[in-house]
Amino acid sequence: MRVAEITKIVVPASVAFGVAWLLFSQPAPEGDGCSRRDAFKFTTTKGIEISSTAIGCKPDSLSLITAMLNSPDLREVIVEKVQAQQRFVVLQDPSWVGTLGAVLCPEYSTTVLMADKPRVARECAARTVPSQLRRLAKDQLVPFHTVSELKSMGVPKSSDRPASRRANGCKGKAGLHEKYVRVSNPDDSQRYVDVYVSGSYKCDSAGSYPDLQLNAADALEVVIGPAVPNKLTAVIIVEQDPPKR
Repeated sequence: MRVAEITKIVVPASVAFGVAWLLFSQPAPEGDGCSRRDAFKFTTTKGIEISSTAIGCKPDSLSLITAMLNSPDLREVIVEKVQAQQRFVVLQDPSWVGTLGAVLCPEYSTTVLMADKPRVARECAARTVPSQLRRLAKDQLVPFHTVSELKSMGVPKSSDRPASRRANGCKGKAGLHEKYVRVSNPDDSQRYVDVYVSGSYKCDSAGSYPDLQLNAADALEVVIGPAVPNKLTAVIIVEQDPPKR
């Protein structure tokens, strides 16, 4: 399976010119003056004009393919025609994600005998591309990076404070109510606390409420200082999966 940017498809020259032959009525004619040409112009069967740089008497294949892909009217056509001849995917097309596992590890499927699955799984995971993808996921590197948000944290008055490892949060679509989150210090990721947002409060539009309210002791695990913060404090919020039971 080939992976390509939409404007940087890597295919054999024969395929590139084969596609061009299918799409264009005829190439620019060769003649005595062709060696002096610095550009070729093609007209598609739909009357669309495409320009390509030249190498001697022939168009440059990469320039030709790039020019065709840059045309909104031709991009979809050329991708479909090349896909029919060469097994490759376009990175901007999400449909390839579902077939990735089957392409990288075709022998690891439901048809494999249970006794053979451990061996087949190890062999697949040891291959270059699967092993590098697994390493990225394990290390939470792009595109498997942790998605976080900069939010505000506060500590309410004693009567409204949540219990240890609990928190209060806004209800609603953008709120954190009933979610498990990690609250960490923006300047020191080692200072954090994991809490369940069990309590809630009504947030106003003026922004006077924080995104999250913590217990005083939990807040001091995140914020550096001798006393509980008495104003809204910026923190990093990362949603967590519920604990396994």
